[in-house]
Amino acid sequence: MFEFRDDIDGMKARCHKIIHSATAAAGAAGAIPLPLADAVPITGAQIAMILGLGGAFGLNMLKCTGTALTSGLLAMQTGRVAASGLLGLIPGLGTAGKVGVAVAFTEGLGWATVNAFDNMSDKERAEGISPKALLELIAKFIKK
Repeated sequence: MFEFRDDIDGMKARCHKIIHSATAAAGAAGAIPLPLADAVPITGAQIAMILGLGGAFGLNMLKCTGTALTSGLLAMQTGRVAASGLLGLIPGLGTAGKVGVAVAFTEGLGWATVNAFDNMSDKERAEGISPKALLELIAKFIKK
């Protein structure tokens, strides 16, 4: 991990900060008591996290527009949204469950993104990556 960086500890610290900031934001959004009202702010936090991690890795993220990432992330989150919706039906426990799902999914997505960026080829780093290719790469690491 972080093979192309000289400052491995600094890079890890930056990734931790970016991921944990997004995870905290997603957790706060997960506490919204209305069904499905958390999807937009959680997705926003995750997009900001992915773009921030791309910046930390020095990647050309210009091809990754917000619209394309949003649609891809929302598609990836179908299970998270379903779990949150079902948990939201349980008074009291539902909110805690929604927060837990949002935090776990965002944290996992963040570290899968770090692994995906770290394993990109030099060509992909130089040319930039399309949203579709980025989401496919992240999905590969989520499955691991």
